[in-house]
Amino acid sequence: MPRSPNWQSKQMQPNAINTALNRFSYVEDIILHIFYFVATNMPDLPRHSQAKLYPCELVTIGILFALKGRYFRAFYPWLKRDYGTWFGDGSLPERTRLQRLLKTHRDWCDLFLADPSFFTVIDSYPIELIFPIRQGRSSLQVGKKGRDKGRWSVGIKLCWLLNDVCRVVGWDWDTMNVYDKRFHHHVQSISAWISTPLTANGVMAEPSGYITYIPSAEKSMYFPSGA
Repeated sequence: MPRSPNWQSKQMQPNAINTALNRFSYVEDIILHIFYFVATNMPDLPRHSQAKLYPCELVTIGILFALKGRYFRAFYPWLKRDYGTWFGDGSLPERTRLQRLLKTHRDWCDLFLADPSFFTVIDSYPIELIFPIRQGRSSLQVGKKGRDKGRWSVGIKLCWLLNDVCRVVGWDWDTMNVYDKRFHHHVQSISAWISTPLTANGVMAEPSGYITYIPSAEKSMYFPSGA
């Protein structure tokens, strides 16, 4: 049978095969690194007698889902097809049950938060989710309307606490219409570690004693609040 002129383009070339193999190996390395980090840093929590997954395996799946993104309905078939035998006794729990497990034990992620340091920074970042004209069209809307960079937007406000090596000490979120003082309790929770957390101008106006970051045209300086 005569071959078409572009028959070679319809076949997988060696470069494409190597790329596919490297991509598969790259995903495997990521999963192994995540599992090793979780297993070595997570406390020795007992597994329930009827559970299929160990706590460290459940946290690893949660981190993979957070990294991969999109919907869990699309994430679960991919995980079960390619790496289902890696977890538990070789089989994953049913999809809805696995979702309930991730929601129930989501507080386990707080076990991996870093310790505060002498220089601990706190700041909030607005995240726009929808345009203001679309506000109220869905009953599942998460964000609320607030001003960001001089204009109105609908979204949430994410707050981070970072130590001196930029590792997350704590975090929280709220709708965009709240003041930054809403996140004061995170500073109070680490007051035993530090006495003067570094903040952005206006984030921590009270109580007194906190340090406010004041940007300057020539250099950045730190002043006690109210000075």
